[in-house]
Amino acid sequence: MQHETDNLGDEIQTIAARRFMPRVDHLVPREGSDRPIAGDGPIRLILNGWFMHQPRAWPPHARIDPLFVSFHVTDAGGRRRLLTRTRPRDLILGRHLVYLKAHEPIGARDRDTLAALRAKGIDAYYSGCLTLTLPPRDMPKTGEVIAVDLSEAMLAELERRIGRKPVIVTHNAEGGLDHDERVRQAEALLDLYAGAACVVTTRLHCALPCLAFGTPVLFVNKGDANSRVQPALDLARNCTAAEFLAGEGGYDPLDPPPNPDDFRPLAAAMEARCEAFIAGSAA
Repeated sequence: MQHETDNLGDEIQTIAARRFMPRVDHLVPREGSDRPIAGDGPIRLILNGWFMHQPRAWPPHARIDPLFVSFHVTDAGGRRRLLTRTRPRDLILGRHLVYLKAHEPIGARDRDTLAALRAKGIDAYYSGCLTLTLPPRDMPKTGEVIAVDLSEAMLAELERRIGRKPVIVTHNAEGGLDHDERVRQAEALLDLYAGAACVVTTRLHCALPCLAFGTPVLFVNKGDANSRVQPALDLARNCTAAEFLAGEGGYDPLDPPPNPDDFRPLAAAMEARCEAFIAGSAA
């Protein structure tokens, strides 16, 4: 899928889906999947991510044959909510409920989405996030501690713990970049995480790829809605921003504990579903 946000985590989700594809024929905008698509015949699309900032752009175009996995439907307002007063969840799980019923089972990225789907009688299961399926990268180990989108106060605390400045990076993309450049930058971030000694981050789509790569990671919850970041809270070592700033929890970035491996069954199940879905397009 193609994204129009300032978050390179969206491209990281695209990279996770793209690796299952034998080729990419179309770039489908996440917030415009209802738009006409050139050509004829069905298009198989792994439909993962957060839906929708623009709830009126739903359901996807009739030519799209979707696999719903790692699906998060937000209960928050989008850019059009001020005009429509419609919450994305109310639209997708209300007026367009029949669309989801036609594509069951639905893999929910988080347990809040799972509960909302099941409350509407939809056959759904907890999939976790597709970025958990990213394969290991053969990158040289740098010994670096990477700080990803930490506040100034968090950076100061991390520097105190390690006795030097960490490598500082962000998932915030520059404006005006085309899709290929955004993907290139997202790939560079993944390479950096794969080679790191430890990563401390507030970003969901940094923490989960680090689990997949085996890179020790600490997820700091800066106060985002727990439903959105629940996969990191369930699967990665984590703490609140207040706990991190207070030095609580005993996490040593210079000698980090190994990551939990509870994510592995989720990743294996998602891989199997995606591979079977794409293989069916060639049958």
